[in-house]
Amino acid sequence: MLDWAARLRRSEIDLPITVGLAGPTKLSDLIRYGVNCGVGASLAVLQRRALELRKLLRPVEPDSLLLEIADKTSKDGTPLISGIHFFPFGGLHDFLAWQDRALRNGIQSD
Repeated sequence: MLDWAARLRRSEIDLPITVGLAGPTKLSDLIRYGVNCGVGASLAVLQRRALELRKLLRPVEPDSLLLEIADKTSKDGTPLISGIHFFPFGGLHDFLAWQDRALRNGIQSD
């Protein structure tokens, strides 16, 4: 996503880019959602990479990706990504709890 945004900027395309990210979500929930939406080919790759079953049960939070997005700018200093839209696939309650923690304490790197 960041490489794509950088290529757009190098091509002098400076439209704002809003990225959609999943909020805190168990991988198993994302897989189930993907099956329901018909993105099976992408899910096959995801399932092959999920080597440990316990990874499917733990919530995955977008913190490290947000830090990486925040760190990337184009050569002229403008952000490559202008906004982020969160999808609360893991449930609105869990998303709001994560958002509250992130806003109060800041995003922490792993």
